[in-house]
Amino acid sequence: MHTFSCFPKPRRALAGSLLLAGMTAFLLSLPFSASAHQTCQAPGCAASEPYHGMPEIANIGARTGKYMDIPESAKGPAIDPAKGYRIQALGRGLYMVTENVYQSMFMVHDEGVIVADVPPPLAAFIPKAVREVTDKPITHIIYSHAHSDHIGATGDLLATLAR
Repeated sequence: MHTFSCFPKPRRALAGSLLLAGMTAFLLSLPFSASAHQTCQAPGCAASEPYHGMPEIANIGARTGKYMDIPESAKGPAIDPAKGYRIQALGRGLYMVTENVYQSMFMVHDEGVIVADVPPPLAAFIPKAVREVTDKPITHIIYSHAHSDHIGATGDLLATLAR
């Protein structure tokens, strides 16, 4: 099969690279702003205000002095500062333990306790949380998946249980 090209074979890759570089330079030269997308239609906002109540977004690579505050409505229930974690009963012997960033679950069954995920910030709290609910031993650990923020403290938990 013959493919027509205005460039000989060795120069086709170079021509493609130059075309891609030219298109990228063109796209980067276009002016983009939030106001180009939508203007505020809410009562009481200025016509030039793109999104009512939305702070201006910093350019890529800009360092900001502060991130936005987390709204109260997005925060979970308070944890006990003396314990550093909280337990929430989910029903049928299933419990969640959290320090309001990471979570783990455990289920109490006839012979013991099954723990799902052992994130590093919770390794010391999980045995304490289980003891608040039951005196049965932890018999199984289940990983939801193999990311370190889910299984990274399993060795620490096992060492705690061996004592």
